[in-house]
Amino acid sequence: YALYLENLLSTSRILGFFLCSTSSSVDKDTEEDKVSSLINTDLLKEINSLGNLIEQIAKKPDSLNSNGNVLVDAVLGLVGEDYLSSINEVSIRVSEFKERLDCLGFVDSVELVCVLRSLEECKERLSALSQRKKVMIESVWGSINEVKDQIGNSKAYKEDEGRLLMMGRRNKVSESARFGERVVMKHSGNSVKFSSGRFLSFNDFSFPAYASME
Repeated sequence: YALYLENLLSTSRILGFFLCSTSSSVDKDTEEDKVSSLINTDLLKEINSLGNLIEQIAKKPDSLNSNGNVLVDAVLGLVGEDYLSSINEVSIRVSEFKERLDCLGFVDSVELVCVLRSLEECKERLSALSQRKKVMIESVWGSINEVKDQIGNSKAYKEDEGRLLMMGRRNKVSESARFGERVVMKHSGNSVKFSSGRFLSFNDFSFPAYASME
């Protein structure tokens, strides 16, 4: 729970208010206006932080293992409230990104897809966390999947992803070629002779001689 609180405080600092407090109960229209004024970099930073928090929430122990401990049950209840607040904030930012899909760069798109995929991986573990606002929560998961698929299926994303993969392959081949050039050994007068019979097969290879650094 201490690690979770650390994540909660970190996310709250980034968002500018404390989640699940009276200060976070701001008017939704006001919050949406604030989010819409953010540049892509800051918006990504916020949703990434919220994603990290939700991943931490998903790591909570099973309530069946509380053994009737009142304190543990109370803590799990608080975490459940934080989950509702967090998923609501995610919803606002996913909706904003949905409006910006046409102007998102490739790097920002990749980062956003990574965050959305990480969130989806938490869905099953979070399904039993809160029985409140189930319709709203399912709607958020639907939006997350929709935006992720829209980015992945976009022509620009596929083209840039293809170019990135081609560049990666070319760089890998180029590096292999450079490495091959470094290890090619040519016959020369600087051959190194080995006295042990185990190394006789190496006696015809030459090794580059380097000047002493001393």
